[in-house]
Amino acid sequence: MISDRLTDEQLAEILSGVVDGVEPTTQELAMATELQELREQNELQRGELLKAHITLLNQQKQLQKYRNVDSAEPVAWTDEQELRDVKRDGFGYLFTVNPITPHVDPRRVIKLFAVPPAPGVYDDVLNILDLLENNEWAEHCTNTVLGSLLESEITRLVGMTQPAPSESASQPLTDALRDVIAERQRQISVKGWTPEHDDTYIGCELAAAAISYIEPVEAENYWPADWHDGSFRPSDYRRNLVKATALLLAELERLDRISATSVLSEVDRE
Repeated sequence: MISDRLTDEQLAEILSGVVDGVEPTTQELAMATELQELREQNELQRGELLKAHITLLNQQKQLQKYRNVDSAEPVAWTDEQELRDVKRDGFGYLFTVNPITPHVDPRRVIKLFAVPPAPGVYDDVLNILDLLENNEWAEHCTNTVLGSLLESEITRLVGMTQPAPSESASQPLTDALRDVIAERQRQISVKGWTPEHDDTYIGCELAAAAISYIEPVEAENYWPADWHDGSFRPSDYRRNLVKATALLLAELERLDRISATSVLSEVDRE
């Protein structure tokens, strides 16, 4: 079978300026140059796809290890407050898992296993999420029930890795406030919505996004038009309020930064 595809050697011959003793035309040279550039780009893309495939395979192997660990049965449970008591006072309480204490808020439960935890789970979760978001898959993933559960768990993990705010014995932080703080940290650590990023939203976009989560049926009237179409991901009512409050907190922080900058400018002029 005769192929009409130019080989790399034939392409190089055209670009050298002589083909069978005849000089190629200007148009032929231009077409050959364009074809060579397209082939080089294609090779680069194939290399990137191969690296992404290898990365996904490695992540899949790691996740399988975590699944094996997760299959172990918990032997007890505790919560963040007890862990802080251990750090402060040297002791805390563990609770039974057969069954888990009735009426406990499941979001407080930190299960304890006899099997050692897999190392680097938090970093790997962030790496996986970054990989998904860079390919614009996370926006669709979190629309599923499993995706929503993953998002909530990632928020909890991010909150656990942040230093706990100081608490007085008489006024401990409520679960609601903890969830808002954890969501704000997730927005910064996972989504990349840093203060510098938020400072670009000078048209009340953050507040408008918060309204969208408070009243999802009105989202098409309030959600910022220039934001990614898939970035609005409502779920249950409480989770929506947590996201809305975190967005309002980001907007308040943005306004405070503007005020602080204005004060410094006034001082400099004096």
